[in-house]
Amino acid sequence: MKKQKFTRKQEQFYLKDFFIYIQTVKMLKSIEIDEELYEFIYDHFNFEILAECSEYKYELFNLNFLEFLIQEKCFLCFIKLNIDEYLESMLIYRDELKKAA
Repeated sequence: MKKQKFTRKQEQFYLKDFFIYIQTVKMLKSIEIDEELYEFIYDHFNFEILAECSEYKYELFNLNFLEFLIQEKCFLCFIKLNIDEYLESMLIYRDELKKAA
């Protein structure tokens, strides 16, 4: 079987998405949200919901995350995430998945 080759750009998109995911769940764990909701977000992370709840919307994926690494803000502040809106949206998403199952 032949290994799939990824372009440098594809690799960068993947790594950026992974970085966003890891930093988001790390910060959510640190603010001690409901454990059941945290586990759901960890297992069913949704980039669209995250983008919709950020002031940046889909421009979120074009941010220079190197700037985050050299400053003092928390990640959720850096991406200007409305945490309450995000958690509410994830609760709705969880309920929709439960109904579909």
